[in-house]
Amino acid sequence: MTTVSIPCPECATAVHVEKSRYDDADELTLRCPNGHQFDYESPRGKTSMHAHKGWRFGLTATEQSGRWSARIELYQPGTAPKAHQPRLLPFSPTAPTAEEILARAMAQTKAEIDRLIGQSRGLGK
Repeated sequence: MTTVSIPCPECATAVHVEKSRYDDADELTLRCPNGHQFDYESPRGKTSMHAHKGWRFGLTATEQSGRWSARIELYQPGTAPKAHQPRLLPFSPTAPTAEEILARAMAQTKAEIDRLIGQSRGLGK
């Protein structure tokens, strides 16, 4: 049986959910081994907004044929996400879970922001 690991928001202990149950549900009520009960909402198709060093970015996980991919939308500092077109960052990896692909997309986005900040500082010299 293949499982997906979801961390408990209270104690970060992993809760292992059968992959077919995880894939079929948009929301699950789970209980960790330490007895904490929590609702887990699938990130499938929902854009979550994040910030890094003054830049905002949106991550959206999508699933196709059991593999997850992500869309990355990057907004320059001082722009409102709803008022401006985002810059779409190229991102082609896939992963077996939404959590894994979103973690990889977040790491790549933060690295790209750091690179862009470094470029702009280099231009000012």
